[in-house]
Amino acid sequence: MKTLLILLLTTLNIQAQNPQTTQIYNQTFSDPSNFSIMSEMENKQPEHIFVLDSTQSWPSGIFWSGWTGDEKLLEIMTQPGSHHESYDPDYLYRDPVIFRQFSANERVALRKRSGAMWPEKISLQGKNYSTVSSGKGIKRFYVIATEPVFTTDGNYAFIYLETFDNDNKPYLSPNEGPPFDTNLYGMTTIIFKKLPDNSWKRIKKIDRLML
Repeated sequence: MKTLLILLLTTLNIQAQNPQTTQIYNQTFSDPSNFSIMSEMENKQPEHIFVLDSTQSWPSGIFWSGWTGDEKLLEIMTQPGSHHESYDPDYLYRDPVIFRQFSANERVALRKRSGAMWPEKISLQGKNYSTVSSGKGIKRFYVIATEPVFTTDGNYAFIYLETFDNDNKPYLSPNEGPPFDTNLYGMTTIIFKKLPDNSWKRIKKIDRLML
């Protein structure tokens, strides 16, 4: 009975997904160019993209690496020493064009909004992509995605992807902790802009290869 209830709640959560969120997922995974990082280092990019069926949390400093004003005393006391945002490899706004596009208030809002997102089950299926319950058994690449986060005005969307490579490495599940990161191949952040016809256009893709 408990298993059935969990399955029902998961199904309802997937069905209740924001239509714009669904659009961003579909546009992200249907475009092979979003996964060009897989062809780096003389690798062959697969024709089919496997996505784990549970989202991951957003990196905490990707939108704003300073204080947000909502920190609790314990968080402040345990916060690492200050560092310049441009040194953070995940920080989006090292690109001056992107920096000018979003105000400081919006960057803080994105940090708060993305930080409130928890891992959720997703179910995706397209011509060249599908969700899987595990990366075990996949010969090479699979992807873990965040839930898309939108700007306050709803005109921009962001999604963050981590690509893992099983090549010549033992499989480790995400629940096995830090050693799982040894299979991490690269990270990709994509920014979309909403067009007048309510479709979305990719305006920026940032890849970071783990060497």
